[in-house]
Amino acid sequence: MSDCPICNREATSESEYCEYHAEAFENVKAAFSNWERAMSIDWQEYLAALVEEEAIGKWARDVAEYLTLQDDS
Repeated sequence: MSDCPICNREATSESEYCEYHAEAFENVKAAFSNWERAMSIDWQEYLAALVEEEAIGKWARDVAEYLTLQDDS
């Protein structure tokens, strides 16, 4: 198995992420459609909004920051 690219914990067999970041990634993806409909934003704008959102959890913020950096590469 490989390590989570965000925190270096062991990745799950179903994901490139550890169990915590894998769950957060699924939650981030699932919530996007609601944000997209409500605010007419794209994926990058959504991720930027999550990074700035004070009420977001650590795992989801980690995922949003990681995805933002990946898309900038």
